[in-house]
Amino acid sequence: MLFTLAEIAEQLRYAGRDRERSVRRLFQRHGIALLRRDRGTFLVTDEQLAALLESMQCSPYENAAVSGTSVARSASAARPVASKNILQAAIAEKMRKRTAEAYRTRLEGELRNELLHGPGGRMHRMTIADAGLTYLNRPGGLKSYDAWRLDQLNTIVGDFSLARANEAWSEFKRLRCAGLAPATVERFRAILQAALNYAAGEEQTIAPKLRRGGRIQNKRMRFLSKDQETRLLASYAAHVMPVAETLCWQGLRIGETLRLDWRNVNWAANTLFIAETKNGEPRTVTLHPRVRAALHKLWVGAGSPTEGCVFLNRFGRPYADPRQYKLPGGSPIRSAHQTACDRAGIPEFHVHDWRHHWACQCVMSGIDLETIRQEGGWKSLRMVERYATVSAEHRAQAMKKLK
Repeated sequence: MLFTLAEIAEQLRYAGRDRERSVRRLFQRHGIALLRRDRGTFLVTDEQLAALLESMQCSPYENAAVSGTSVARSASAARPVASKNILQAAIAEKMRKRTAEAYRTRLEGELRNELLHGPGGRMHRMTIADAGLTYLNRPGGLKSYDAWRLDQLNTIVGDFSLARANEAWSEFKRLRCAGLAPATVERFRAILQAALNYAAGEEQTIAPKLRRGGRIQNKRMRFLSKDQETRLLASYAAHVMPVAETLCWQGLRIGETLRLDWRNVNWAANTLFIAETKNGEPRTVTLHPRVRAALHKLWVGAGSPTEGCVFLNRFGRPYADPRQYKLPGGSPIRSAHQTACDRAGIPEFHVHDWRHHWACQCVMSGIDLETIRQEGGWKSLRMVERYATVSAEHRAQAMKKLK
């Protein structure tokens, strides 16, 4: 820290036009060299000031009068020790003030730089549209249904800054989510949060956390009794029945089922190779006897092909890929499935619920969770637990085993 001679003269209570020269002579008498900034301008460092104070304390008497100058001191020259103590206390107070001012100035500069160029500033400059574009262009891209949801978000709240993400989410729910199921609203929130997280990672800042809604309570039936299962399978149209049997006994996702190719059916090993999966990890599953019989009948009827789609629609053409649907949650067999449910008298059972049904039947048959996880293509046992449950009858029978 640097002081001017005028600042030190003021603390010494020197008066007159030559007070700065008097201070400079005081340093000269004690053999302390000063810093020269330019002609006639001198500066004093903390170390030089400390050396002066120490030298003055060691001197029995410091004559403050300087000949040829108009010098006045508030303290008497007969009390040099008192004057030195006053000077020391005054300079210490001055140094504390200067230190506080310097810290405040530095802090204000850091805050200003943070607001303009730091992570906080980027949060105010970047919009949800910017975050969505960054997420859309990430390696691997997005599924069509996620891109559709992102487009819906961008249309309504794309101009909101990331710093106002929660405000944007509230606005989107107000304008777009009225009448939607809680699970559907949560999917919109999840894709927006994913875009915010990815963009924040790219910008090296902290992503805002969107407020979740209440816990989703979905009490819809997700598995069938054996009687319901038999009735529903028998109610499908002939060309859809092999697809339904594969969903029921193999536990595949609808997209994985409809993309099956004869090249992926290994009769000798009794396996199916699932090349394209939701999580991007191919897997091999064991053919269930019921599925093997259904596929073998199709294979023979098609002339024992070595390649080509396994399942064909009623026009003899491959089913459309659900991933290419503009809207999420689409299924090429949705209409045929609903017709079969109506015939069987089974309400509120969706195409994807066959996967829940398969997981539940596996658990109630005593298959361990790790085998279910690998056959079903889940990444974690937690996901298996979300899909699988057991019937009240099964729980009652299990409790009878406790002796």
